[in-house]
Amino acid sequence: MDPYDGLVLGTRFERKWDPIRRALGYTRRYANRVNLAAMVPHNDLASTRYCLADPGAGYLVYLPSGGEVSVDLSAARGRLAVEWFDPTAGRASAADGVQGGVRRKFTAPFSGDAVLCLTARTT
Repeated sequence: MDPYDGLVLGTRFERKWDPIRRALGYTRRYANRVNLAAMVPHNDLASTRYCLADPGAGYLVYLPSGGEVSVDLSAARGRLAVEWFDPTAGRASAADGVQGGVRRKFTAPFSGDAVLCLTARTT
């Protein structure tokens, strides 16, 4: 996926591929935190219509323009950890956890693209 060797798309280590490399790293970060293999598109669970979820266990919601999103957490029986990720800056920030069991509204703490990560707490 990364033409780092220069054999396919040009010279080695072209800077134009840096955003792709960063995005792959961000994806890996979340793949290590949630069971990405168990997540499937559940666009009906988020008002933005961009949601990967293993209902009750984990949710990744994309907000293409930031702002507010409503997420159906009916399948979640306990508390969920909440984290916002700013893909432009490459920074994540934790927010107060929420109780599952109902539909909840979340507002991105920054402007632009945003990813909301909700994970069931194990303790």
